[in-house]
Amino acid sequence: MLSRFYNGDSVIHGLSPMSKIIGLFIVLILFLFNHDLFSSLFLAIFVCGLVLMSKIPVKLYLRGVLSYGPFLILLFLILFLFFGFVFAFSIVINFALFLICVMMVVLTCSDAELIYGSRQIIGSDKYSLSVLMVLKFVPILSDNFYKALNTLKVRGVDFKFLNFIWKLKVLLYSILPIIRVSIIDINELYRKFKINYYAKHFEKTNFRTNEWDNDDNWFLIGHLEILIMMILKGVIL
Repeated sequence: MLSRFYNGDSVIHGLSPMSKIIGLFIVLILFLFNHDLFSSLFLAIFVCGLVLMSKIPVKLYLRGVLSYGPFLILLFLILFLFFGFVFAFSIVINFALFLICVMMVVLTCSDAELIYGSRQIIGSDKYSLSVLMVLKFVPILSDNFYKALNTLKVRGVDFKFLNFIWKLKVLLYSILPIIRVSIIDINELYRKFKINYYAKHFEKTNFRTNEWDNDDNWFLIGHLEILIMMILKGVIL
């Protein structure tokens, strides 16, 4: 399950949830304002390094990205028609890399850690829950996509053996129900955490939260160096 914490002892697991959330925000800026293909490929190498450092099976990340395949293909075709191949390809790469980064944060942080980290950054109990819901929506949508495919397989329709036209039809008929179910799941999760969060015993709950240390400093320095380098190069801003 891509929406659940993946237990491990990697460097990424050991980072403070605050540094991972701040790093994700920096990555979002990089991906939103970078439209240069070579810079996107450089960012891909950087993200691949983080993936290896997380010690989480690469197939989990690929599984998550592939669930967004239809959207990525549609996005590429639209951008290609209006802006050309290079721009479209760089944007699609950036989007896929951002999905991987979101999944990395969710897989290496428990829900309680994400709430704690966002609360320390934002200083708001209400918005810390909102941050958790936004981060969880990406992997929850992926999980529901594969649940839908497994349901079809049980009914005798194996998606991987369908031709392109039938795959397209299945995706078109499935996408809205998948999004609807994912929104329901997020609302249920929000209600559950809101009840637990405001319960009297919540603050006494014992959960693991890694404190900020030198690894977090180097983690963010690496992100900021890339951001500054791209600003100086003129790729961003």
